[in-house]
Amino acid sequence: MEDFAGISVLILRGEGRDERVAAEIGRRGGRVAVLDPRREPLAQAAGRLDAETWLVAPVSGVGPGGVVQTETGAVVVPVDLARRACGVAAGVVDPAWARAVGVPAVAYRDHPVFAWANAVPTAEGALHWALAARPAVLLGMRVAVSGYGRVGQVLADRLRAVGARVVVLSEDPAERARASAFGFETTAVRSARGPVGLWFNTVPAPVYDVEAVAALDPGAVLDLASHPGGFTSGALKLLGTRLERRPGLPADIAPETAAAVVVDTLSILLRSTGDRGDRAQRARPASGGGE
Repeated sequence: MEDFAGISVLILRGEGRDERVAAEIGRRGGRVAVLDPRREPLAQAAGRLDAETWLVAPVSGVGPGGVVQTETGAVVVPVDLARRACGVAAGVVDPAWARAVGVPAVAYRDHPVFAWANAVPTAEGALHWALAARPAVLLGMRVAVSGYGRVGQVLADRLRAVGARVVVLSEDPAERARASAFGFETTAVRSARGPVGLWFNTVPAPVYDVEAVAALDPGAVLDLASHPGGFTSGALKLLGTRLERRPGLPADIAPETAAAVVVDTLSILLRSTGDRGDRAQRARPASGGGE
């Protein structure tokens, strides 16, 4: 399969998954180079970007001001540098930065292909974490899943398959109705009561406060959501060491699969944008967990 034939990309490395992404794009016929900010200044990208080359940033995305988080800290992609590319692709792209750059920007983390496919290593990674988080099996354990988007749906299903008693927490009546239709216990957060052995969060907004944490009294919490996560500062203090944040869990637990998901999604998006004049797809904020 050479679905990247004729496509040129420069990958800004942010994590280990990006090297696998580069290798897979090359295997599929693309022209690919990697700029690793750990070893070379970002300014060196200027000589590698042109009107035929996409700048591909990590799954974590390009934030306000062009900030990209990498393993060794944040780097800033200047507007003038990004303008050299034919377009920018990243997990998410800050809309204001994209408008300033003026070239097409695609945010692939909310694309259905990425969101559904990435939910699988996220859910399986969460199960792997769960087996180490408590000195007990999941069979018969009451566990909470907050949010019933794509990650929440796949995760709740996997947890039930191994015998856990799953309660889905959501403030959205439609989400609760959907979860209930699939046989899950559901509740609004303010009505939730514990204790629960484990709590898996997929909501990327700090909506769970001290009262919610106290009511559920979880044994351990895994926050799968992208920044800023699902808990207020007070809730974080109350949870202490019971909480673990793993927004990049798919790349940690299944890097080969996680990279293939990114490449499959990029293949669709970069080809669907056509020539530079037709590439009008703009970035929008992502939701849900599991980068």
